[in-house]
Amino acid sequence: MVTLTFKNYDIALRMPEGLRAKTLLHVCGELKCREAACPKITRIMADARMPQHSHGMPTAPRVEFDTKGNLEIVGLYFQMSGGWQLSIDLEAGGLSERQRIDVIIP
Repeated sequence: MVTLTFKNYDIALRMPEGLRAKTLLHVCGELKCREAACPKITRIMADARMPQHSHGMPTAPRVEFDTKGNLEIVGLYFQMSGGWQLSIDLEAGGLSERQRIDVIIP
């Protein structure tokens, strides 16, 4: 489990075992408010880039989430092996934040 910390929220992602290139992935996770009352989330977005090759993914992943804290990133596609950066953007209460995690695709 990888946890991304935002101002008011934490997103814990369960990355699939055995990540491989050229495979369409869905990543599940949990969204938790760390405060007594958090601002309403207006949008969560996901994308990935391969910095060494200066390109992104050929897909446009979408993030689905509900009021119970369930979250799913649908449509991640790492088209080649190597080092990637997965970015999660969260918009809530007029604030836009981005967190990144490194992902190695063997």
